[in-house]
Amino acid sequence: SVKFALEAEKQNLNLFAVILEDNVKGYQRNTFGGISDADLGEWGEGGSLSAGTTYPFYHNHVARATIGQTFNGTGGYIPANVVAGKEYSADITAMLPANATDLSRLHVVVMMIDANTGRVVNATQCAVKAYDPVGIHHIAGEAPRVRVSDNEITVQTSEQSQVQIYTGDGTLLAGAAGKGTLTLPTRGYKGMVVAKVTTISGCFTKKLLLN
Repeated sequence: SVKFALEAEKQNLNLFAVILEDNVKGYQRNTFGGISDADLGEWGEGGSLSAGTTYPFYHNHVARATIGQTFNGTGGYIPANVVAGKEYSADITAMLPANATDLSRLHVVVMMIDANTGRVVNATQCAVKAYDPVGIHHIAGEAPRVRVSDNEITVQTSEQSQVQIYTGDGTLLAGAAGKGTLTLPTRGYKGMVVAKVTTISGCFTKKLLLN
């Protein structure tokens, strides 16, 4: 969410997000140890750093996924005309990449970008936390219909909805938004999942067994 200090009109603001991972193990090796060149210094032949030993190296801020239609972001989240002091919120859903499984090493950077100039107006960073199905709050209302078929989950709702499917450890398996019949792939996952459907009437959840 964001608050503006001053009122503004005719803005063209996009949001762009990047999922980053820290402590990613890689390896580095000096391949110049057999080359005699003064410019290589101690890394060259005969130097104290010329050995071709392979060392582990840990990378931080590795971009695992981007969320946005382009690197300039996606529009429609922030209105063109904003009121000073009013909070504007956006709900962005994305799949975690398959090669990023340790949530403790992940964080998300969200940027607000001026779509006319490409200038980053503001940015923030937050950690990625596991979703806790036990903590879902139910609000009275007409419950959507959720069912499982071959390799997909179908949600039928009469209201505009945000749908997320979470695995037992809190990982987002699939997501969709819309009204009517929404179909979400199970991506071959087997086991218990929680379907969370958020509408104007409230938040509804249902446990499903995928086999």
